[in-house]
Amino acid sequence: MLQTLLEKDETKTENQNKKFHYDKDTLKMHKTGGRIFWTCEIVSDRDIEVDFVFNGVKNKYLIPKGSRGGRVWVDFKNIASEDFDFHGGLSQEGKCWVGPDCFVGLGSYVNRDAIIIKNSYLINVKVSDRAVISESGIVCLNGKTSAIINDCKVVRSTVKDVNLNMRDQAKMFYTTVKKCSENAVGGLSMQEEGILNNCIINPTAEEHISVCGKSCHSNKTITGFGASHGCNVTVERVK
Repeated sequence: MLQTLLEKDETKTENQNKKFHYDKDTLKMHKTGGRIFWTCEIVSDRDIEVDFVFNGVKNKYLIPKGSRGGRVWVDFKNIASEDFDFHGGLSQEGKCWVGPDCFVGLGSYVNRDAIIIKNSYLINVKVSDRAVISESGIVCLNGKTSAIINDCKVVRSTVKDVNLNMRDQAKMFYTTVKKCSENAVGGLSMQEEGILNNCIINPTAEEHISVCGKSCHSNKTITGFGASHGCNVTVERVK
């Protein structure tokens, strides 16, 4: 009995400290890759100070209490529970936020101070730390989860059906990443200060492309072995 009361008190405390809630009146069903999931729009429950670095400029602004954000997937099984707002793709902790006109779909999770802004669309992507995604679509339907962490930036880029892993200060601008055949299993990894700008990346059936070090690759098509990769671009076979 005492344990039950303590758990209820903890839930009340959590609810008082909520950053946002899912608006159940906006509940909507979606179907992607043969799987059904549900989303709701988010609404801030308190003022949220958001700050992030974008295009070399530090941005800082206030999201007032009551502001509407984008659509985020929710665990439909818990929709009737008191702690429903803790079952979904956006963390209640940190300064992370999903802006209006953005979509965080099934298998995706945004936490810590990560920011999703300006008409971005995610499926099966974990975004964490201080990462920023803007005007980009990242859809991973190969059974794996892509990860964008640390201080990475993805801007006006498209990644489809390719396992993407970015960390450190890697950046992707105006780039398209797409597997070149239905059976392709290759992916793309970026780390350190690697930059892709206006590139086309097509991992082949057996190859994984890595971009690392202090390198910037602009206006290139990288498809695997035999391509002109340039400095600090390596292609590894998937084991």
